[in-house]
Amino acid sequence: MRSLVQAEKVMQIAFVLPCAMLLGWGLGWCVDHFLHVGWATFVGLVLGLIAGMVSVIRTAVTAMNSISDRGSK
Repeated sequence: MRSLVQAEKVMQIAFVLPCAMLLGWGLGWCVDHFLHVGWATFVGLVLGLIAGMVSVIRTAVTAMNSISDRGSK
């Protein structure tokens, strides 16, 4: 059962980055639309990309640490 939980955590990586980018883009578009500025969509997309990459890296490091801990037992 532990290996299935680990596999789910690794599969999460495939969804986190696109979702973060989509959320950043959507929030940036809303700021552009309601405040009539032209740069918020790009900034939201970049911030979403950065947030997604941070989450992906954290998830990958956690998964690798748990695999190495399990191998050392």
